[in-house]
Amino acid sequence: MATETQSPPPGRPAFLVRWGRALLPPLGAFVLARGLLFIAAFKAGQVPWLADAWVRWDSGHYLSIAANGFILHPCGPDYGGPSNWCGNAGWMPGYPRLIGLLSHTGLAPAQAGVLLSALFSLGLLVLLWTGFLGQRAKTLPVLGLAALFPGQVYQHAVFPISMCLFFSLLCLFFQERRRPVLAGLAGGVAAFSYTTGFLLAPVVLGAELLAPGRSEGSPWPRWGRGVVMALGVMLGFVAALAVFQAQTGAWNALFLSQAKYGHGLGNPLDALEAVVGPLLRGESRHWKNASPRVQTLLVALMVLVLVARPLSRWREMGQRERWLALYGLAFWLFPLVMGRGVSLYRAESLLVPLALLAWRPAVAGMWLVLAAALVVPMGRLFFLSILV
Repeated sequence: MATETQSPPPGRPAFLVRWGRALLPPLGAFVLARGLLFIAAFKAGQVPWLADAWVRWDSGHYLSIAANGFILHPCGPDYGGPSNWCGNAGWMPGYPRLIGLLSHTGLAPAQAGVLLSALFSLGLLVLLWTGFLGQRAKTLPVLGLAALFPGQVYQHAVFPISMCLFFSLLCLFFQERRRPVLAGLAGGVAAFSYTTGFLLAPVVLGAELLAPGRSEGSPWPRWGRGVVMALGVMLGFVAALAVFQAQTGAWNALFLSQAKYGHGLGNPLDALEAVVGPLLRGESRHWKNASPRVQTLLVALMVLVLVARPLSRWREMGQRERWLALYGLAFWLFPLVMGRGVSLYRAESLLVPLALLAWRPAVAGMWLVLAAALVVPMGRLFFLSILV
């Protein structure tokens, strides 16, 4: 049965209709997310249209790298003395490099950072809507969930979260289309921009190697694509190490600087219990203390529920679902394994791609409502400088 194509309304050029359908829903989701964060900023006594309102804690390191490059030196007595290493070398170079470039246009570094984060956050939503959701009205709850995903304040602040998310999703976009070189390049940029971006390497490789065997054709081309993409991701990480070597004289400056925070391999259940346990026992009732714990509990439930379907039906699932399941497990479990020194509420903001696993509008809508309830309190904690 033939289907009729919907023609644009009289007087409206077809390209305007196409661009409107492609851009207006993501723009609306972005404005909604930004509007809720503006409310949070006002409640915290901040002026959200000033760039400095979006600069908190680690933001200062990114701005310092943009202005002065990487610095590594022995710590003072406040950080354990000269046996530890301090400076700004515990953070990745991609995002501050772009801040430095934008600053040449006359923008202050903080303004450049806010603009970059906004562009990548909006770009992420456009990529989701046009590249994965098919611009269908029934997928609007998924788009909304991505915009209001737990921890989303870090997408808009002077942090590289939105940059890493954009290039991670771009990696999946190209991997689905069997463009391994472009997928590897996108994944490499993600790894160059955030410390856990290297986790994309096992994700892209696993999505190919663990694909169900098929009777037609050899698996070698698929495995070859996986290796190419994983190498691309790791090249991005190695490029960051080369920058550390060039600017500090120590290729392992990232690890030296991070060592003082006490990260190490541990039981992820212990780390999870340390955060959500007090909440479940009724020991954490004040909103300032409870909100991050509620977010971690919500994200844990979201990961387990959304990832369970592709894992239980692995042979029936497509490459996208396999990729998302592996991504969700890797980026959720790694911070938990690294121990209690990790700010889970910030690491959880990298799980936005899991929104694509909310396979029904009702499912996405449920998670959207729960996530939306946390935006203002978590945003307020950020603007109060309580969240790191």
